[in-house]
Amino acid sequence: MGFFADFAQGFVRGAMAGAIAQNLGQPPGRISGGAEIIERLCRQVGWDTDGRGRNVVSLHFNDPLMGTRQLRIQAGEEGRVAILSVASAATLSARRVPDDLPACLLARNASLLAGAWQASVSETGEVAFVLKYCALLDGLDSGAFKYLCETLLCEANALDTRMAAAGLL
Repeated sequence: MGFFADFAQGFVRGAMAGAIAQNLGQPPGRISGGAEIIERLCRQVGWDTDGRGRNVVSLHFNDPLMGTRQLRIQAGEEGRVAILSVASAATLSARRVPDDLPACLLARNASLLAGAWQASVSETGEVAFVLKYCALLDGLDSGAFKYLCETLLCEANALDTRMAAAGLL
């Protein structure tokens, strides 16, 4: 890039960093990473974190079907976005996935207020189901954070309850 483009890009990044830091109540020039923002939101709603990696926070919740259900939050280093994910307890051989399940998950995605079901196939042919939601962290307050987490947890439990009733768990 040219000098002007580099200068303008640097100015915009600096201005955005200052605005985000100001919204987070931090001195300009220092942005809290996304994982720190998630930990702060957890403290505000009274939740303990059960695991912490560089950009990942894990929360464990009691689940009537699974015992413990993990909510994994992968946050961007710059504190802009976080991906909240909850896995289903169901892991099926690709051959055992009922024909109507993909259509049911797509239909469910259309009606969910938060999150979307994804399916992935491992190299061994196992299909796993994960509910994910991408949240913008700027402006996310503790009430909205708690709502998102609880919504994802309830939806994962609902799918697993249906899977168990169908004999797939």
